[in-house]
Amino acid sequence: MTKGQIIEDYMNGESLHQIGSDCGVGAQTIRKRLHSWGIALRGRTGMIYIIAAINTPYYKLGFTTSKSAQPRMANMQSSCPYELKVVRTFEGRGELVERRCHEKLAPYWVRGEWFERCAALERLIDGSLDLDDFLEDEFILV
Repeated sequence: MTKGQIIEDYMNGESLHQIGSDCGVGAQTIRKRLHSWGIALRGRTGMIYIIAAINTPYYKLGFTTSKSAQPRMANMQSSCPYELKVVRTFEGRGELVERRCHEKLAPYWVRGEWFERCAALERLIDGSLDLDDFLEDEFILV
């Protein structure tokens, strides 16, 4: 079974025990694999979003369990002097993915969940870089 199949089965509600059985391994092994791939294990899935502060080099990368990032952005907009815009979302992702993204973007960290513009963020936004590829250990920020 491929990584994609394991993730798809898990996201579609298949039990860890059943997936492990299908793969010939135990549920604990599947749990560890999902964790290493940044998949939330406690049902805290939602979406990763990237919000741009227009005409600045700053982006917020965050997580919400809501079906839309718009409410989060609207809440931030009232206390931000810059126009904000949701520029990209990745649905069906969890808090662990958000944490891994923050770790990967640490060299560009500004404050909280805000990061300075970098090539990786721009490529995530324009779709030329897949989120899963970005999260791979071999991916190097330049």
